Amino acid sequence: MAYPTDARGWAQRARIYQTIKDYLPEAETAAIADWQNAIKLDPMNVDYCQAIVKLYLGKNQKKEAIFYLQQAIGGNPTNPNLLKQLAELQIEVGLLKQAKISYQQLLSILTSAEQKQKIETEIITLNKLIAQSNYHDEAGLDIINKEPEEVILPDSPPLLQASDLLAQGPIIAAPEDEKDTNQK
Repeated sequence: MAYPTDARGWAQRARIYQTIKDYLPEAETAAIADWQNAIKLDPMNVDYCQAIVKLYLGKNQKKEAIFYLQQAIGGNPTNPNLLKQLAELQIEVGLLKQAKISYQQLLSILTSAEQKQKIETEIITLNKLIAQSNYHDEAGLDIINKEPEEVILPDSPPLLQASDLLAQGPIIAAPEDEKDTNQK
């Protein structure tokens, strides 16, 4: 990395790795490592946090995703989509009391009566689940609130060779929009 203290460089390389992860499986690990470096340098960058959340969710690593989703909310505490996604993930991993807190935060920033009603219903349901099961979710909090292990890569990042792509068939480049095919 030419500028190891610039988060944008790590983020750009992470995006490239994400793009090629279907062709080169180890690129996904490299993308996670680069996002972690970018986030260390710019911890309040919501876009970086959301990108690594997407990768972790793709790998079904929900606890790691929750950690970075909480960090994204720290950078943008009034984003209702982030709060809703966090609450839903917390429910999936069994952190019902934490999900209730996330829904309560979401409820405090919503303006739509219809949306508020839906969230209030979710909170009531969570309260019933918590009461019925005599539930204790504090045991899992240390895993969620602790930063995921840092991914260490070899000295040279994975490379994608053109021959790797050709083995899967020809590559055809075309414009995204049909209108762009007519040249003047």
